[in-house]
Amino acid sequence: LSFGVNASQIKFYGVIQGEYSVTDSFGGSSVQSVDDDSANSGIGQLGFKFTEKINQYLSSNAVLEFRTDPVNNAGASTNRQGYVELDHKKLGAIAIGRFHSIYKWTGGIQIDPLMGTALQARTNGGMSGGAGLLGHIGYVSNSIRYISPSFNNFKLSLLWMPDERNQNSISTAGNDKENDYALAFSFEKGPLNAWFVHGRDKRSGNVPSEMASKIGLQLALNQHKVSFQYEVISNSFNNAQLLNNFAAITDVNGSSDHDAEIVY
Repeated sequence: LSFGVNASQIKFYGVIQGEYSVTDSFGGSSVQSVDDDSANSGIGQLGFKFTEKINQYLSSNAVLEFRTDPVNNAGASTNRQGYVELDHKKLGAIAIGRFHSIYKWTGGIQIDPLMGTALQARTNGGMSGGAGLLGHIGYVSNSIRYISPSFNNFKLSLLWMPDERNQNSISTAGNDKENDYALAFSFEKGPLNAWFVHGRDKRSGNVPSEMASKIGLQLALNQHKVSFQYEVISNSFNNAQLLNNFAAITDVNGSSDHDAEIVY
């Protein structure tokens, strides 16, 4: 499967952010910083979206999106997203490249009003972290994504990684044809938005596959929104998805805990 885009429309977009924060940890001294890269997950970005309308139903898109961090004078050459896509109004959109993971983008960072700051849920125990297929930080490369059109307010999203080389590359290099995946079912009607997401990240050798699932909903009430999300994670490799908050958790035998339940 191969396709490209000859653009007839080009959209430029971006976010440039600087942040001053003070963190006061229990039992330790306070730490202050000026940054736009909270735990390597800032939202500074510059992007281009190219669109070509082929006919009344079909269009092709391409996105090139780069990280920006003006505070540290870094990031302009770092690719956040880069993909080509065919979008059919009745059949859905299929894309190849590097994207936000479906696990990260469904619910997740979309419902956190403090996302991209020092107070964001994904680096403070409110959501799983970790870069790659599962978790709420980073991106997935060498992937195929499908997003269905809406059917009676329901939508299906699929992400398939036939040969995973995600941002972490933990125990995955050279392990071909892993067929890792994430799938999401979402429902949106009026003020209600609900979702279910599940994914598997296969590890090499005899290491058990990492599994993660989450459900959630968001209800808009006039000028306010009420959100809930519940995650279950099992066999997290070296606590990669459990963030710094959970990495130190040990069970009653003193062993590292690779499972978690997280409520937002």
